[in-house]
Amino acid sequence: MTTIDQVITPTNCECHVTVTVPRKFYWDHVERDCAGGIVINENKMLVTAWVDVDTYEDLLGDAKHYASDAMDDYYSDYPEERGLKRSAASAVRRLEAVNQPAPFNPAAH
Repeated sequence: MTTIDQVITPTNCECHVTVTVPRKFYWDHVERDCAGGIVINENKMLVTAWVDVDTYEDLLGDAKHYASDAMDDYYSDYPEERGLKRSAASAVRRLEAVNQPAPFNPAAH
């Protein structure tokens, strides 16, 4: 994982956005070797990360998948992971609500 100390401090670059998602979903996503951007803040419940377009789309796609009914068989086999579905659903809502700069929002072009 890259930390904020390893890069130049983020600016208002149009190719990046700051997102805040549930910690459970974020670390599950990153532990599966998926991109997670640069963590800029974390607490017991949430992770805030600075992400590029590809990472944003990957996070959103993964969150939609884990929040979907298609994962119900997995959650039936691993009931201890049901919290991941709720966490992913929350991540979807948070990611879709991000004030997205132009590269993230095709309607802005």
